Amino acid sequence: MRLIDADQMAVDESEAYMSAQVQITDDLKWIVNFAAHSKIQRLIADTPTVDAAPVVRCRDCINAEPLERNCEVNTSFYMHCRLWHGEECKNVWHKYKRYYRDYSLVQNDDFCSSGERKEGDTDGS
Repeated sequence: MRLIDADQMAVDESEAYMSAQVQITDDLKWIVNFAAHSKIQRLIADTPTVDAAPVVRCRDCINAEPLERNCEVNTSFYMHCRLWHGEECKNVWHKYKRYYRDYSLVQNDDFCSSGERKEGDTDGS
């Protein structure tokens, strides 16, 4: 499923319709173009919609921090959530620093309702 901006789609279609109508000199083509425009606008208006909101993935969130290197957890796949919204993982051993630390593990592409985008990251990619 793809999410679209149906309101913007209707505006863009109306603008295209208006610019086409101005150029048409034949009455039959004008009526056909009007009928097509009306049908397209009806289809856009009648299309079912979902209630969706943009999300911030953990990799783009200010509350997620990369795991320290050389810990027992896959650092390329997981991050630590400072809000403790992830799976609690206690006593993770760090080989070279020789200490344990507790983590709240989240995957890079997870998200939650408390996510806040890092400054300067606008596209979320």
